[in-house]
Amino acid sequence: MSGILEAIFAELQAIHACLNSGAAQQPVAQQPAQPAQPAQPAQPAPVDPFAAAPPAAPVQVTEAQVMALIEPHLDNAAIKTALQGVLGQMGIARLPDARPDQYSDLYQRFSAVINQFKTQTAAPASII
Repeated sequence: MSGILEAIFAELQAIHACLNSGAAQQPVAQQPAQPAQPAQPAQPAPVDPFAAAPPAAPVQVTEAQVMALIEPHLDNAAIKTALQGVLGQMGIARLPDARPDQYSDLYQRFSAVINQFKTQTAAPASII
């Protein structure tokens, strides 16, 4: 076993000698610089179909459009009460008192209330 250690020691001395000789002081050849890559245009982020839609620009909604949305549902007392609650939240006593700049917000809120009731009635009562 002592022969192995002597061989390793001899190799280490040879490496040490090479490092201390003039060969180690020669500059190391550097790799040529890579040419600059042209800038790639930024890729748009992929669209997530499950993400909430960004707020849309305000759309001009008329009183007639709001009425057309809610009229089919006014026979349902629960929906009618919920729609009146929306008016109350916005500080509007009754729909004819709404200002034209409020129609878009009313339309969106009324749509949300109506859709909520639709999904509640579409869901099964219970599963046994």
